[in-house]
Amino acid sequence: MLLSICIPTYNRCFFLKKNLELLSSIIVNLGIKTDIEVIVIDNCSSDNTQLVVHEEQNNFVYFRYIRNDK
Repeated sequence: MLLSICIPTYNRCFFLKKNLELLSSIIVNLGIKTDIEVIVIDNCSSDNTQLVVHEEQNNFVYFRYIRNDK
């Protein structure tokens, strides 16, 4: 792993979706899927953040989702 991209979020599922889509596109176009790890840290969002993560996580080889309890 060459790079870890960490994305903290709280009730910003729209922006998170856009960021993950953009990152996925860039990573694929550069051919560096196995060199990048994406970590989303959710500070207990009450919106659709979990759904967005579930939909987008398959676009990455290395992806972690951490959801804080509060």
